[in-house]
This record gives sequence, structure tokens and C-alpha cells, in this order.
Amino acid sequence: MSIRALEFAQRLPRAEQIALGLCAFIGLGLCYSLIVYMPIFGGDPEIHIIFARNLLAGYPLQFNPGDASSGETSPLYMVIVALFYELMGRFVPIAMKAMGVAGIFGIA
Repeated sequence: MSIRALEFAQRLPRAEQIALGLCAFIGLGLCYSLIVYMPIFGGDPEIHIIFARNLLAGYPLQFNPGDASSGETSPLYMVIVALFYELMGRFVPIAMKAMGVAGIFGIA
């Protein structure tokens, strides 16, 4: 950290110093989570990918082609994942994770 950054932090009121430290702590935790959990992918996202793949194959809202199902709980998300699937192919999990990270930063 540069000397100017330290001087700036020392001139802040106590409440703002605490808020700045808390934001830094949360940011570090988010970066750690991204690094640790980036290679892990499973559960609900896999289900959305299957529904999106079947949507592109002409079987909308069907987990098993030809067998109607009510298992897709987020139809709009399925359409978004289908667009990612069309654009990125087998790299769709990376796009889904990037969308989740963008959502986290969009909330903050």
C-alpha cells in the first residue's frame, strides 16, 4: 500500500475506516471464493444446462427429450443459459459463473 493511501485512510473518520476495512475484507473473501470454487460445478446449474440444451434441440421444458417435465423453475434463466450454450458451446459453465459474479458485483 502506498504512503498516500495510508495517509488518506488515516484522515477518514473512524466509522468510514471501519466501513472501508469491512469492504476490503468482503472483497478478499469474494476473491478467495472465486479462486477456490471456480473449478467446482454441479447441482442446479447442471440441471439448467440440460434444460437449455434440450430447448435448443427442440424439446422445451423437458429434462428427458419426449417426456414433459415441470422441473425447470426458472424459465427465463433457461433461455439465458440456452443463449450462452449457443454462443459458447461446452464452455457454458464459465459463462454461467461469470454471470453470477457480475450479479454479485451488480448488487454491491
